[in-house]
This record gives sequence, C-alpha cells and structure tokens, in this order.
Amino acid sequence: MKSKTSYDEELDILYYNTGEKVSDSLELGDAYIEFSGEGKIVGVEIMNASEFLSLQTGKEITDEMLKEIESAKISIRHNKDTVFIIFEFVVPVESEKKSERISLNIPSQAATA
Repeated sequence: MKSKTSYDEELDILYYNTGEKVSDSLELGDAYIEFSGEGKIVGVEIMNASEFLSLQTGKEITDEMLKEIESAKISIRHNKDTVFIIFEFVVPVESEKKSERISLNIPSQAATA
C-alpha cells in the first residue's frame, strides 16, 4: 500500500495515511489519529496545521511550506502508560529540505479502546 500525504491550503488541513483503510479515529485537539479495523494506527489528520505544527515544533511552519511538503511518515513507540505517535515530515525551507517531527501522546487505554 502506498502512503498518501496531502495538504488543503484553503482549510489548513494536513493529512497523512499509510494507505490502509480508516475505520475509526481519536481526536486530540486539532489532531485526529486514525485507526484500521484491527486497531493499527494508519493516519494522522491535523486541523489548523500551520499553527499546530508551528506550536509543536517551536518553528514557523507556513502554509506555503506545507503546500510543498516532500514526504511524511509515522512511527509508533509505547511504554506501559502511553503511546507515542511520532509524525515526521519534510518541508522546504529557503533552498533546503528540512525534516521536522512532532510527538502526539495518548494514554495506552485510549489507543486500544
């Protein structure tokens, strides 16, 4: 399955999906974590993406940068109490490509509910 990354400039929504079908989602403020029917995390949707990502990274992430997003991926880490969803993306900054990452943390029980 091929992953998909898209950005809606008009609505300022960034979307990433691994290519798997979404059956459910969990809202975390402006971020939605998407799950397959088997409970696997398969996507992230971020509303007000430029502001949200700027706050999360501590760097200015503009809609112009998100329009030109190069790639994205998610990885999952967890411990006994928390699931860490690391969303990494590459955007152009001036004439370079910059990799940024944010972590969306959810209690383990919420991720498996």
